Amino acid sequence: MASTTSLKRTLFIAGLFILMMVSGVMSGGNKTAEIPDPVGVKGAGDSEAGRLVNDLMAGYGPGFVRPVMDSNTPTVVEYRVLIHELIELSTQAQTIAIKANLRVSWTDEFLQWEPSEYGNTTRILIPITSLWQPDITLLRNINEGYEITKPTSVRVNSTGHVSWYTPAFLSSSCDVNIKYFPFDVQRCEMRFSSWSFTIEDVDLQVANGSDARQLSYTENGIWDLVEVQTAREVNSYSAGDYPEVSYTFVLRRRSAYYYTNVIIPFLFLSLMCNLIFLLPPDGKDAKVALIITTLLALVVFLQIIAGVMPPVGETPILASYFLALIILVCISIVVMIFIYAVQHGSNQPPRWFRRLVLGFMAKAVCMYDSAMAGYAEKEDLTKEELYTVETNANTERAKTRPPLELPQGLLNDVTFLRKKAEAQDLSDFFASQWRYASRVIDRWMLIISLMVWALATIILLALSNSGE
Repeated sequence: MASTTSLKRTLFIAGLFILMMVSGVMSGGNKTAEIPDPVGVKGAGDSEAGRLVNDLMAGYGPGFVRPVMDSNTPTVVEYRVLIHELIELSTQAQTIAIKANLRVSWTDEFLQWEPSEYGNTTRILIPITSLWQPDITLLRNINEGYEITKPTSVRVNSTGHVSWYTPAFLSSSCDVNIKYFPFDVQRCEMRFSSWSFTIEDVDLQVANGSDARQLSYTENGIWDLVEVQTAREVNSYSAGDYPEVSYTFVLRRRSAYYYTNVIIPFLFLSLMCNLIFLLPPDGKDAKVALIITTLLALVVFLQIIAGVMPPVGETPILASYFLALIILVCISIVVMIFIYAVQHGSNQPPRWFRRLVLGFMAKAVCMYDSAMAGYAEKEDLTKEELYTVETNANTERAKTRPPLELPQGLLNDVTFLRKKAEAQDLSDFFASQWRYASRVIDRWMLIISLMVWALATIILLALSNSGE
């Protein structure tokens, strides 16, 4: 038993010795194969700018704390809006949508450093989501997402001045005035203010300087940008005083399209309505067809103007002008019906009618005819009275001639024919007076309608120019 234990111990020691010998040989054979040191990985923090950002953000507080050492000191924020493109100005919805370039700048006292300590680095870029930012809001916003901006990085100077440049889509309500359409000039205001901070916390100012000039506007096919007006005011609410900055975009409508497609065709159509009175009174079918067709065309043009106007607000001058000419055409139709009734008269015109129409009105338009109007200056005579006068004259002439013996039946026939011829002559004369009166009234209506048309056109152009 003792011999067995000694044998196991001897084998264990021999094995251990052999293992040590093999390890020494292997280590001795690999003396030239040294294991290299790990390669160092360089990051953004190894650069001066990266080290600066790491140092600044390491001690930066939460984003909802204003970046001032003294909480009683307000943060001055400058706000600038550069309109880049007018997306839409809707007169019916009374809204305006623009694409703009914004610049919001303020001083962050937590982001100041000495440039010499960081390789003379004077400016760095930091994501806007990592910093405090003022909650400037478009007050009359109509977009569910409010201002649609891009979370770009901000530029930070060593003095702590922060400048945030970002594109934005702004949609706001606009009080559209359509009185002078299509020669109108619209003034759409966008007001910006901090939603949470009063003037004691954030003092909002309008940005000035060379980069605040409106030089990036892209021309629009409907509107010309006349001017961009800026203003600042402080308004009091229940929560305190809030500074507000406003940008008013003055836009003038390009009216060339409406000139060529609406106004000029309408002027010629309304002029055709006036020229209807140059047609002879006998051509009633042509006059009626022409005036009804023109009236329908004028109503269509009025509907076109009404289709682009908002349902509320003032009536445009152009629509009033169209309506006035349509009323003039309707009056012309009534007068034309009266003229038709007049020209088919066969009885003797009343004395006042002859003196007014065949006398005064005919002279005023250089259409006086003494053959037509002369009868009006004599005593009014009926057919029976004229027959009596003629009979007496025949009796007197008969006394100077020897009587002729004629059959009584023949005398009766001659007397009947003579009376019928005299009555027909009087009826024809009266009918010619009525037709002549219709021509005089036609001429008067032509002059009146042309004067009203010209006066309405001059007033339209004068008021339209005053609207600009």
